[in-house]
Amino acid sequence: RLEPSTGDAEALVAIRDGFAPELRRRGQPASDVEAPAAGFSVYRLAYGERTDVAGELAAHGPHVIVLDPPVVREAVLTHLSAIAALGGVS
Repeated sequence: RLEPSTGDAEALVAIRDGFAPELRRRGQPASDVEAPAAGFSVYRLAYGERTDVAGELAAHGPHVIVLDPPVVREAVLTHLSAIAALGGVS
């Protein structure tokens, strides 16, 4: 299995407790940042290519929320919208 590339860029993501263990292992807990909702923990996640990380994060659906940077959040939303369009969901 290919592992996602890590890099110099960093995304701040909230991960629903009990989900996305591979992201938790790769990330660093961001205890200085308040979670957006109960049942989530915030992590700093290094990444290389924005499109690669967007696909990886989108694969977790509602269990991962991109808090920052906005460009990664938008890339995830674009990815999810494209998938929804393929399935006939609007």
